[in-house]
Amino acid sequence: MLNKLLDINDLDIYNNWGEYFIYLAGIVGLMISLVHFNLLFNLVSISILGFVAARIYFFKSKEVPILPFSLMLFSLFMGLFVGSMLRGTFFLIIPLFLISFYWSYCLHNKNILGIFKSKDFIK
Repeated sequence: MLNKLLDINDLDIYNNWGEYFIYLAGIVGLMISLVHFNLLFNLVSISILGFVAARIYFFKSKEVPILPFSLMLFSLFMGLFVGSMLRGTFFLIIPLFLISFYWSYCLHNKNILGIFKSKDFIK
């Protein structure tokens, strides 16, 4: 039975790409949080993650199903959160993520920030 679970020939990366990226994002988030002992680096990475999460949510929610992208970002956040819990700095993670998510979403919603492919990017 263990050979069936570990059979590399049955990996279907094309159809299950979201699940593999979710696992990878969680592991990467945990490693980032555990390897870097600098609190400032962890806080900056959480802020950037919240900013990118709002950007992806703003642009992808109108076009494609948002669930795979949301799960990837949530997995990365949970990896960072678990790593910060092990280090004792988890009380700053959730408010900082929510503040940066809200700030980024408001900036995108008011068209202060845009994408490079838009016609009126430079105002």
